[in-house]
Amino acid sequence: MTPDAVQLDARILNSVVLRPREKPPRLWRVDYTVDTGTKKEYWESYGGVLLVTDKRLVYLEESGLFSKRYGLVTSIDHEQIQGCSVDGLVFKSLEVKLAGESATAAVYFSGGAEVNPSSLTQIRKLTPEDMQAFLNQVIANRLHEREEERKMERVQYVLDFSFLRAEMEKGGIVVQNIRCPSCNADVWLPATGTNMKCQYCNSVIYARDVFDKMKGLIGAL
Repeated sequence: MTPDAVQLDARILNSVVLRPREKPPRLWRVDYTVDTGTKKEYWESYGGVLLVTDKRLVYLEESGLFSKRYGLVTSIDHEQIQGCSVDGLVFKSLEVKLAGESATAAVYFSGGAEVNPSSLTQIRKLTPEDMQAFLNQVIANRLHEREEERKMERVQYVLDFSFLRAEMEKGGIVVQNIRCPSCNADVWLPATGTNMKCQYCNSVIYARDVFDKMKGLIGAL
């Protein structure tokens, strides 16, 4: 359990399995409406709380008169969200448009109030504009983080010099010699292997280090 998870109400934790290193920065009490089709009668509405983490939105329906219970309704990864906008003129709600092959085209959050994660008591009221601004920032941060993760994943494929040579040749780059990072001498780029020794200073040169020097020229990675 992460330090952030400890701050959540136990009833929420009993219904949500947080992912490793997932951070829940906000908990909102909102009404949730999901568009499950093309006609109004197919819409479904719930009352409960929205957990906004750095990776997804998790909505839990509230039930019970004296003893409140919370049941998981949906979990939406930020990568699934196409955009957020304020819907309505008088009775406003936050419209979250979704991507993918699911029949669900959009979900709506209304009647917002930020609540204390540990006690579920109200802290302040939220407008759809407040929710939109915060969600847009959280989603942008997640997309940036995911892009960095993808970059690191792509770097992991650079296992040896043969792979590096092949990727450079795909981009029309033919390199025979490289500069030693330690002594700046010209050394022969080997055909295989994950590392090599400079024949002048005996320092070890790794294929991944060569990639870091040349990744600006290799657009495919």
